Amino acid sequence: MHCLACKTPCLETDTHCPGCHRLLTDAPPERSAANFCGFLFAAFGAAALTFGPVPTWLDENPAIRAGMGGLIGGIIGAIVGLIIDQFDRKKSDSKSPDPMMPSPARMRFPPSTRF
Repeated sequence: MHCLACKTPCLETDTHCPGCHRLLTDAPPERSAANFCGFLFAAFGAAALTFGPVPTWLDENPAIRAGMGGLIGGIIGAIVGLIIDQFDRKKSDSKSPDPMMPSPARMRFPPSTRF
């Protein structure tokens, strides 16, 4: 195994690179559907309440309407994203592991083109 930053050879049990002292166990954050859907629905909710037709009971400042639309849309989007994540997790758990696939540790650290 090599450090992703400085390409120093490291042991599998090392937590820090001996060359640059960076953490080796940091995996890139996963992008989940909950994060993406929450942001997308928040943007659409803010736009809908700012530029769309407004009910008379909500006739306030456009910034307040955008905040309320973003909050409500973000919550709904996060719930939809969590449901999508659950279905995706169930689908991936039901598949049998392929013996030809590389180990997860190899997939976590892509091959380098720098030497």
